[in-house]
Amino acid sequence: MRMSMRDETIRSPAKASFQWFTILATLMVLSGCAIKLAPDYDKSIIDGLTKANEQTLILFATVSSGVSSATYAKREEAYNTQIGMFEAIAIQIKARPVPRSQIKQILGVGPRIRTSPQNLPVLEDAPSLQPVQEIVSILTR
Repeated sequence: MRMSMRDETIRSPAKASFQWFTILATLMVLSGCAIKLAPDYDKSIIDGLTKANEQTLILFATVSSGVSSATYAKREEAYNTQIGMFEAIAIQIKARPVPRSQIKQILGVGPRIRTSPQNLPVLEDAPSLQPVQEIVSILTR
């Protein structure tokens, strides 16, 4: 049985409405999704890095004019303090909660980790473990 042109025009607006409803519903659901790519901002890590960096720069300033290996014993405690500070920061970085995978975030599976809006810009330069480990490696040479 063949449909007449009149039957197609009656069904067409209903089909179009359903398609628009599906598109709008999908957009509304997806607009509520936020994919998180970096761990939360942790002020204690930033403060620790700032202090450790400052102390390391002071240490480097004291040896910048040149020193001999014979005077290392006088500075050994300062080096050990800096190494300890950076290793403690590395432990803090490792202990940070890592965001769920993107698929888990989209599906809403697993624990949620929230970052406050004022800390979102800091995530662009969030400290990572690799540079801190490199600093420890350099200080222990």
